[in-house]
Amino acid sequence: MVEITLAAMALAAAQTMATAGLEEVTKDLYGGLKRTLKDRFRIGAAVEALEEAPQDADTQDFVAKKLETSGALSDAEVLQALDALKAALLALPERATPQTAILIEAIRAHTFTFTNVHATGGASIVVKGVEVTGALHMENVTARG
Repeated sequence: MVEITLAAMALAAAQTMATAGLEEVTKDLYGGLKRTLKDRFRIGAAVEALEEAPQDADTQDFVAKKLETSGALSDAEVLQALDALKAALLALPERATPQTAILIEAIRAHTFTFTNVHATGGASIVVKGVEVTGALHMENVTARG
């Protein structure tokens, strides 16, 4: 479920950033993924709900469930597009990304637990470069506008 929620959060971040006039590649990647989710998996309404409230945790959960039940996260093309989108978002210059309240970066661990972490006021929680060889547990993590 963590990967599903992260996928929904990546879609939310991409939509927010793509419409903020950022790099064309981000817009193109998001647009292509959105079309695939709408046309092939028939979850366009969920994606549109996410566009209207990208920081809303309930909407992200709704999209996560739609991604799972539609089979989109079992599709190689969708997974590849999500990976490309996440990579493009991480490659954006710091000035282009929303305010980051919490940054967890470059951690290697056997077990990683991340619980009860909250960012507010439009800030984000960024986790990148984390390598976990054993158990990864994320629970009750929110970033709200």
